[in-house]
Amino acid sequence: MKDLLKKISIPEEAHDIVLSIYEKLCADKDLKADVDKAVYGYFEKGRDFGIEDYIKDLAAKLGENHYTVYLVFLMECVIKIKPFYDEKGISEEIYWDTMTDISYKVIECKKLHGVYGVDVFAWYHVIFGMYTFKLGRLEYAEGELIYDSYKDYAVKGDRVYNMHIPSAGPMTPELVLDSLKRAYKFFRCEKYLIVHCGSWLIYPPYVREVFVPGSNMCKFYEMFDIVEEVTTGRSAIHRWVYYKPNENTPENEIPRDTTLQRNFVKYFSEGKPSGVGKGIIVFDGEKIVNK
Repeated sequence: MKDLLKKISIPEEAHDIVLSIYEKLCADKDLKADVDKAVYGYFEKGRDFGIEDYIKDLAAKLGENHYTVYLVFLMECVIKIKPFYDEKGISEEIYWDTMTDISYKVIECKKLHGVYGVDVFAWYHVIFGMYTFKLGRLEYAEGELIYDSYKDYAVKGDRVYNMHIPSAGPMTPELVLDSLKRAYKFFRCEKYLIVHCGSWLIYPPYVREVFVPGSNMCKFYEMFDIVEEVTTGRSAIHRWVYYKPNENTPENEIPRDTTLQRNFVKYFSEGKPSGVGKGIIVFDGEKIVNK
């Protein structure tokens, strides 16, 4: 387990608590067998398995924080999913890269709640159900076009790939293009890779009024053809910009340590909307062709 924690870049400060809980599990053979059974049930049924309540009960039995026990459970999943990757002929590199997603969530959880763990456990059914894969800087899951059509490239129901953006550090145009090339190859595209993304990072008002001109965030936005804007609450900004779990956080508790944080505080103080943009990239294996 210790080597595994290092391999997927779990912060070293979290290792002792994870190993301590894992040792508690291993010391009780019946409990460990029950956890192993739950892992395979989770693989098979995902969020329908009722796994979150199970893990909260497990955390109570162990006397541990449930976010941290979520992390321990996911580490068990990392161990047991590897043969399924092998059966599908998915490379070691993609396996390890995809599992590393957990490390980003652990860092987020520490910033949000002050504990090492995972507070978005519901997300992981798409990882361990083998629907979502990390290919370079970005993650992709197979889906369908939800619009009646998109230009001359696709119609409703055609295959598209939904892009997810882990909080994995810088996102330069070079890294994005590298990821698109990896996805094109991984999904064995014959002509085009059509990517759909819904994110606060491509919400036009933020790009125009909050992001620093010429930044990687603006360059990322410019890669997309924006097809829809949706007004939402501010939860995404509170989580990924302010690192506050509650979008009703009092004004005096909102951090202003970075340019982005200060820009968002000013933007919202002027009564402007929060939301997400939805955009499409069509990639031919070498370049974006719909821009």
